[in-house]
This record gives sequence, C-alpha cells and structure tokens, in this order.
Amino acid sequence: MSEAEKTQPEKPAEDRKEEGIQFLHIASIFFNQGAMALGAMPNPVTGEIFVSFEAVQESIAILEVLKQKSEGNLEPDEKRDLAHMIDELKLAFVQAIRDPRMKEIAERSKQQATPEQAKEASRIITPDGRPASSGEGPKIILPGQG
Repeated sequence: MSEAEKTQPEKPAEDRKEEGIQFLHIASIFFNQGAMALGAMPNPVTGEIFVSFEAVQESIAILEVLKQKSEGNLEPDEKRDLAHMIDELKLAFVQAIRDPRMKEIAERSKQQATPEQAKEASRIITPDGRPASSGEGPKIILPGQG
C-alpha cells in the first residue's frame, strides 16, 4: 500500500462498489444455517422446522474459523459484523439449550428425521437447499461448482 493510499480516508461501506460475492455473504450462509437449525426459519426446500443443536454448534465453529483465518484481512465493518453474527448465534444457542420447550423440539426433530435427514442433520445446506457435502464433514460449494 502506498503512502498516499494510507492517508486517504476510508470510504463508507455504502460508497464501496459491491461486486460479486462479498465476505459477509459467505458468513451469512453459515449464520442462516445456524438460525435455521434453531428453528428460526424453515428449511427452504421442505418448509419444515428442524431443530438441531449439533448443527448450530457446527455453524458457530465454522464462523469462528472464518474469523480466525481472516484475521487482519477484513475491513472494520466486516470484522464487526462477523463478530456480531457469532455473538448473536451463540446467544440464541445458549437461550435455546436452556429452554425446555426447545430441547423437546430438538428431540422430536431427531426422532422424526428419516435416516437420510438424520445423516445430513449436521451438514451445511447450500442456498438452493441441497446438502453441501456427500462425504464426511461440511464443505463450501462455490457458484459454478454445483
């Protein structure tokens, strides 16, 4: 970075040109996956509410890895927003595991799951509702990789 670039004031987020997929778009996929696993929104394909504490923990862990691996490479607003996503998901998770009604829903979700749903319960779902991984563990599917 040149000396002139260092002295230039940072452009406000709304003035930055939005091109392609931004870092927070990727982070929001995992945040939304965690929220869906807490029953905050229905599965986009089935329309069903499914509660899985394991899937929420996995989403939080992925967001934490994103935070760690991107340390020093994020804009201040991206860093703040990512930390906010992680904090919100952690808070919602703690509230859910303390709520006997949510525990009951999570247990019922496990019992009602088909063998395939149970297998994929902790897998990441792509925006179009497909499981992102057919093997062990989650993976990220980028546009065009199908």
